[in-house]
Amino acid sequence: MQDDHPRTPYHGGFHQYPPALGMYDPSLEKDACGVGMIVDLDTQRPPSHDIVADALQILINLSHRSACCDDTGDGAGIMCNIPHSFFKAYETDISGKGRVTLPQLGQYGVGMVFFHPDHIETSRAMIEASISDHGQTLLGWRKVPVNSKVLSSIAAGSQPLIEQVFVARAADLEGDDDAFERTLYMIRQSSRWDKTVNHKDHQQQQQVSTDFEEIAEDLPSLHAARGPHTPGPPHYICTFSSKVIVYKGQLMPSQLPTFYLDLVDPIFASKFGMVHSRFSTNTFPSWMRAQPNRLSCHNGEINTLRGNLNRVQAREGTMA
Repeated sequence: MQDDHPRTPYHGGFHQYPPALGMYDPSLEKDACGVGMIVDLDTQRPPSHDIVADALQILINLSHRSACCDDTGDGAGIMCNIPHSFFKAYETDISGKGRVTLPQLGQYGVGMVFFHPDHIETSRAMIEASISDHGQTLLGWRKVPVNSKVLSSIAAGSQPLIEQVFVARAADLEGDDDAFERTLYMIRQSSRWDKTVNHKDHQQQQQVSTDFEEIAEDLPSLHAARGPHTPGPPHYICTFSSKVIVYKGQLMPSQLPTFYLDLVDPIFASKFGMVHSRFSTNTFPSWMRAQPNRLSCHNGEINTLRGNLNRVQAREGTMA
């Protein structure tokens, strides 16, 4: 279902933006976006698809806070609870070693992953290696059903392949939800092709780095194929959590529910919906840059984000 739209040549990838040229400089980019949220405060009421539908309507109502050009959106997305009943209903779509049976909600995490179509096997191997290195169990992968026909030629030309990875919680993390979330965070960080995370000791860090170097031997060819655009990763993990998940893309607000078929399934339910509509003032859109939030939504400037990233990177050696 992911190949319904005829693809244009794949030039810059799902991170696509050009290098500095004339008065444009990527380091000076700024943006300001639209955000909205709906939440059910009744803790006794089960998750509802109505919450998801209302959140998507909020997103559509934020269309005035979203940039577009020739039906190409600047980016739109939604964050919601892990739709456990939905994933249980479609367990047969998860490919693993034999039949996959999901454990109870909270006992597994879900990663939402964008893949470069030419490097999907390499990227899968990286993520699976990180899952194993952090002592968790890979359950399987699910291809996210999409309707590529709603995309513009620009968005379709850089469309990633989209899959979800399911990971079971290890027994030694039983009863500690925060520890499991931290572990999923470290899996997401250490499975980035450009870096690894020291999560136990220096000796293990060296081994993980060596494994990644072997897996990523063919990555230099990726950059050679990208032409003049800024190099980017062969995969990007939108979210990796046992609590929340983000569906996003280089879309207009109205395209999000028509592109992601999961979001319109009546079984897909949540207790909250947090939406983001991107409106940049001088930045280029990409699949990665849509809904750039994993724990919260904000309408902010990239220079604020840059300052936060610098502070985190300066203290990275003392974290996790």
